[in-house]
Amino acid sequence: MNYKKIVSVVLTVSLFSLFFYYIDFKQLLIMFSKLSWTTIIIAAGMYFLSNYFRAERFRVLSDKHISLVKMLHIVFLYGFYNKMLPLRTGELSYVFLMKNSNKSSYMESLSALLITRIYDIISAFLLLSIALLFAHDALVIFNPALIFSFLLGAVVILFNLPGVIKIIKAVFNKTLTSGRFAVNPDKRKLYNDRMAYLYEWFTKTNKLVTSLKLTGLSVLIWLSLYGTFYVLINQLGSHLPYSIVIIGSVFANFSNLLPVSGIGGFGTMEAGWAIGFTILGVKRNDAIASGIVVNLFIFFCTVGFALVSFIAFAYTKRHLYNFKKGDD
Repeated sequence: MNYKKIVSVVLTVSLFSLFFYYIDFKQLLIMFSKLSWTTIIIAAGMYFLSNYFRAERFRVLSDKHISLVKMLHIVFLYGFYNKMLPLRTGELSYVFLMKNSNKSSYMESLSALLITRIYDIISAFLLLSIALLFAHDALVIFNPALIFSFLLGAVVILFNLPGVIKIIKAVFNKTLTSGRFAVNPDKRKLYNDRMAYLYEWFTKTNKLVTSLKLTGLSVLIWLSLYGTFYVLINQLGSHLPYSIVIIGSVFANFSNLLPVSGIGGFGTMEAGWAIGFTILGVKRNDAIASGIVVNLFIFFCTVGFALVSFIAFAYTKRHLYNFKKGDD
């Protein structure tokens, strides 16, 4: 077991030890018993929609044509690896999945991952800002001026990404040609080639129509995910409005940006969920228990979707093998 797995295990065990200091297993079973099949189907459908919109967003960013079905399979597997691999290393699975399935270059896929993260952050803050307009009580916790300022700054950066890349390139060029960080000309050329690719790629995606598509799809991804949370948490007994669910789940969602994660994504999400909803007035025990139930639901959906994709890929490979064998 390497250090990454050890960190994930220690983090998950530590956080769940803390959770079960406040709740008992019986309370968790009671929470699960509240979920009806209707609720499970609706919540799973909403979670599927978030993956569908994520697949469409990646298709917008892909240089090569890729069918929606194939991209959905890639997104399902990407979500699975992202959950299962420690310390966010699963993020890179998208790069290898696109390389193997669509012959996309590593730089293209890495650039797509970077741009989607930027749009995720901006759209999440946009929805948080709108939700705060409908939840005046939460303004005591979240300073709207600060959030709007961050949102404005992020939007300015987004629409000037090629310029930002130019600045970064100039700073690193100066750093890499002088002092203790100086590198040989070959490495500098490799670095400059990659930065040139990023500049060209960001210039292409910075067009108004493309930006509007990416923004719209990013908002729909979050709305679908928040819809999943809303259906589940209301069935579990909290009965919160949609705007409060958006605000309360902020810490849970942004725990995904942390460089560390627990086994299967467990631990950090529940901690963020419990903090957010406890601040908004939900009883601490209920917030912890509902966070565990919601994350387990997301985990089982992720595994289920990935299993379908594994079977589909295996069937496709076997079908192609039999077809080639028949031709021989």
